[in-house]
Amino acid sequence: ETKKELIPDVIIETFNTLLAERGMDGHVTIYQDEVVAQLEELGLQRREIYDRHWLDVEPLYREAGWTVEYDKPSYGDNDFRAYFQFSIPG
Repeated sequence: ETKKELIPDVIIETFNTLLAERGMDGHVTIYQDEVVAQLEELGLQRREIYDRHWLDVEPLYREAGWTVEYDKPSYGDNDFRAYFQFSIPG
């Protein structure tokens, strides 16, 4: 409940829009950098997004029935982009 109150609605709306655009098969990959870019276009500051942990949305979506995994490169590893993998069970 506290996490829901700390994450601005615009964050959830951005994730929901991306899920709706890509969720035709029940599995959706959303890259962290694209979420941040969209939020910056809406006037949010990158530093504030990260400092306030506004991208820590996994528990909220899990409560809503999604399976959510987050993966990011280890320190010094630039082989892939950080991403969220969403899927609906069944």
